[in-house]
Amino acid sequence: MAILNTETQSDTPGTAALGDALRHLQQALQGWRSSGALQTAIEQSFDADRQAGVTDAVDRFLANESRPDISWWKAPDPSIHGAYLAEADTILLNQALETDSAALHAVLLEEFGHWLDDQAGNGDSVGDEGERFSARLRGESVQPTADHDDQGLVLWNGRAWAAEFAQLLGTYDTSGSAYGVVLSADGNTAYVADFSAGLVI
Repeated sequence: MAILNTETQSDTPGTAALGDALRHLQQALQGWRSSGALQTAIEQSFDADRQAGVTDAVDRFLANESRPDISWWKAPDPSIHGAYLAEADTILLNQALETDSAALHAVLLEEFGHWLDDQAGNGDSVGDEGERFSARLRGESVQPTADHDDQGLVLWNGRAWAAEFAQLLGTYDTSGSAYGVVLSADGNTAYVADFSAGLVI
């Protein structure tokens, strides 16, 4: 599990850049839908019982009927590119991406994939569906991490939110039960105590 401190949220710089990124995403999705690449990516990225809901969510997004909120944020670590907060229906994008349009579009596409999976209803596709979705549409190899858990907590707007990430700080795999998760003072480290294994990392 990862816990990220995003309390130092940006004062929403580059709002126009976010609008441009959304328009770019819509145009790209329309092209991929016309070529058939979008349907192939959906079939290869999301669990079979969620694909119809994902396709419906894409259609509503392209018809301007539904979309997630998007906000810049100051990530506690430069390797953390973005996060999707399902309960807030919000995509957070690392402010550093504002000057790197290629990375911005790739991360937005990944977090959009998380949003699509959330729109499909209760549950979550196995592994990192957003990473698979983004990589396949961009013609890149799917990384092994795409089959790993991509979830954690984000401290944002005064509370902790469940999130799906575009690249985690790290993962901790154990057969035991994690408990006593504590965020360090600098906001960059989460200490996880595992009862069964008797470990604290």
